[in-house]
Amino acid sequence: MSQKSTIQAFPRLSRRAFWDTDLHSLDFGRYAKFIITRVFERGSLQDKQALMDYYGRDFICRTLTSAPSLLPIGQESAKQLLHLKDQD
Repeated sequence: MSQKSTIQAFPRLSRRAFWDTDLHSLDFGRYAKFIITRVFERGSLQDKQALMDYYGRDFICRTLTSAPSLLPIGQESAKQLLHLKDQD
């Protein structure tokens, strides 16, 4: 008997960060930077973990540290979850 794959095509996100968007229409490849920034500014801890599982820690760190703007709550969230320092 074969096992079903547990890998998800896309991360499951709550409506918390995307109250204004149809989650099924998000292009997770094309809009990765927007999605990561929005989730770290407004998403739940589970949303952030889902993105970490999907994109990987390194990609998320590069995205957030090179973001042209990130709300203070997003900065704090990134520092705590990704163990970044102020200079990052």
